[in-house]
Amino acid sequence: MRKYLFFLLLQSSICLQYTQFPPKNSHKINLPNNNYPLENNLRLVPLISPVITKNLPSLSHISEQIDIYDICTIESLYRSLIKPLKYLSITELESVRIAIIVAYLAHYEQKRPHGEMFIMHPISVATILADLKVDSPTIISALLHDTLHKTLLTSHEIENLFGLSICRIVQGVTKASNLSNSNIEQIPSQEEIINTKTMRNEYLRHLMLSITKDWRILYIKLTDRLHNMRTLEHLPIEKQTKIATETFEIYVPLAKRVGFWKYDSELEDLTFKYINPNAYNQSFHAIHNMGIFQKNYVEEIKTILHSQLADIDTDFSIEGRTKSIFSSWKKSEKYNSNIQDLLDIVAIRIVINTNKDEQIATNLCFSILSKVHQLWKPLPKTFKDYINSPKENGYQSLHTTVFFYENFPIEIQIKTRKMHRVATFGSASHWSYKSDRKSESWNKYIKELDSEIYSNKEFAQIIRQKLLDSRVFVFAPNGNILNIKKGDTIHDIYDSLPFCIKEGRNILVNFEKKPHTYILNNGDIIDFQDNC
Repeated sequence: MRKYLFFLLLQSSICLQYTQFPPKNSHKINLPNNNYPLENNLRLVPLISPVITKNLPSLSHISEQIDIYDICTIESLYRSLIKPLKYLSITELESVRIAIIVAYLAHYEQKRPHGEMFIMHPISVATILADLKVDSPTIISALLHDTLHKTLLTSHEIENLFGLSICRIVQGVTKASNLSNSNIEQIPSQEEIINTKTMRNEYLRHLMLSITKDWRILYIKLTDRLHNMRTLEHLPIEKQTKIATETFEIYVPLAKRVGFWKYDSELEDLTFKYINPNAYNQSFHAIHNMGIFQKNYVEEIKTILHSQLADIDTDFSIEGRTKSIFSSWKKSEKYNSNIQDLLDIVAIRIVINTNKDEQIATNLCFSILSKVHQLWKPLPKTFKDYINSPKENGYQSLHTTVFFYENFPIEIQIKTRKMHRVATFGSASHWSYKSDRKSESWNKYIKELDSEIYSNKEFAQIIRQKLLDSRVFVFAPNGNILNIKKGDTIHDIYDSLPFCIKEGRNILVNFEKKPHTYILNNGDIIDFQDNC
């Protein structure tokens, strides 16, 4: 009853077509001076203070400041979430509205670095998760994910209004946020290096253990980091670099491992943008120019495929896609070639949209593959059957590269609607939290590792080796950040180092002498003892 009284008193029947989002320098919305029906809603304002005081005593100090403009803002924020959350029930949407009210009050007058109302951050995180069709407890937890960390709201108040399960999710996200170490300088001191690595090892351990308790904690942290990366330009450069490096080291491999596929490429590209801006810009423009050049070819291929597959007894869709910026750059580096020479910058995706049995749909995938190979000559050794041999993260599809023209190969992917949904939404495509065998095996492995390994450093090393596959970033003495392969030694990266280091014998890593065979780790600082 208390919960719904709170909801009823704070909801508004204002004509919202007159409202607009607030300017960046204000927490209130702008309202027109004329023709705005405020009279019936002004009577709600005196009732707000006692309701807040009773249900949210930690926020009672702001209860007298709430006015009709705040009510309009809350309702406007709620309306912005209705469309992406249309899959939820009316009762669930009412709980989401209450969460918006609580988050708005908790973050009252707080601002982000660029002046935007802080409440827009949890709203944005919830919107991203809504695109994944997550359940209402996840949306509510996302709306509240920064309240314990950045406001006076208490766990007891969250549990009282939303229940123990949501409270525990918010607590799990909060603990991970408290351990995150992104507030350090670009080139840290020797002591800071030790502290940074120690804290990141502890952070990774806690994050992995949080996953075993509730996967929703990880998805909220991933979307939280994604939105922060989208707005990273507003922070000082040194923070941009360290947050991007932490994201690349921890969040990108986690996103790929758990199947956060709709957004993992964006997260990876954003880290690339801040860690190696020159390479990012060059790759971005190369891919953009190729996309313009190849657009007509893609449309021609789609037209041919629609015509040739017309006799397939099922509905299907065909679309083009462009490879991510970072993966294109990484592949060009691997083969020492230009991005323009890569075979699969642009690909065609064929998705079978049928309600038939999945095995029947799978058979249709192979039928379409046969027709594709009849149309165009396949490039040798490019066929990949990920349907019968799925990737470890569950990805399934048929991949082949064919010659559309003699010098224009293009990759074609063929998958069922179910496979495409998994490829797009990853683990969230089955959003039930009843772990499959792989996730159960992973959870068991992490728990056993936690009970056997006391050292955070050793725990983090094993997790990175066994579960996360990532590249390594190191700081070079000329101020550059080098993106190297995991396992590279100082000798392996000589070509990337200043000439004076190659000639000197006393190479320092993290202020200590190291041999040329030393294997570099993420965040290592390379320097030399003798002046050039």
